[in-house]
Amino acid sequence: MPGGDQSATPPNHPLSGAKHQLLEGGIRVPFFVMGPGVQPDSVCREPVVGYDFLPTFYALAGGDPSLLTREIDGADFVPLLLDRSMANFKRPQKALFFHRPVRGNFSAIRQGDYKLMLYWKHDGAIDRHELYQVYPNPIEEGSEITSDNPKLAEELLNRLLAHLYLVGAERKN
Repeated sequence: MPGGDQSATPPNHPLSGAKHQLLEGGIRVPFFVMGPGVQPDSVCREPVVGYDFLPTFYALAGGDPSLLTREIDGADFVPLLLDRSMANFKRPQKALFFHRPVRGNFSAIRQGDYKLMLYWKHDGAIDRHELYQVYPNPIEEGSEITSDNPKLAEELLNRLLAHLYLVGAERKN
């Protein structure tokens, strides 16, 4: 904030980053639900994303899931609303993918307790990648652990790049 106290605690503390970034402060947002079958005061810590809304709302409306095309990226998270054990929750890709080629020049994959951040150069070439352990603790990215887990970092990088290629993701040029 211009003229303000620059040493003030960031608004997303302890999360890093903010809106339009793929750091935890930009993608970890509280989500509240109320409805039939949802237990009051229940908490589910499984991450869901905006692209999960279409299959979820379709299921809530009584739609036949077999009629949704395979091009739908999201997962129906109704099982998370009704049964927090996650036994019936199936995310087809077993990971979350994020891509911001214009606003931020980065992409990310979140799989289990790990998130890989991929930074792009302005010409669309890869700049660098960083691996973090993010879930459930610490709540923020914490320290970058790529050098401690090079095999996992490479595996997640390859999954992310394959996904971006598969969906025809744009690159900033």
